Amino acid sequence: MRVLPEIDGRDEFAASVIRTDYCDGASWQEAVRELTQPWGEQGQFEAHVHLIDDPVWAEPHPM
Repeated sequence: MRVLPEIDGRDEFAASVIRTDYCDGASWQEAVRELTQPWGEQGQFEAHVHLIDDPVWAEPHPM
């Protein structure tokens, strides 16, 4: 069984988004842009997202 590192250093109320696929960097960057935009009718609320971009979390591929 694979053991993954603990996720620490985040606000307990922030959404955690873990990148598990490294085939399309442009799509990841677009997702990051969208997830980190202020929200609300006038953009008055800050996005609370903890992004985890570490290849250790990538899906293992069958050999």
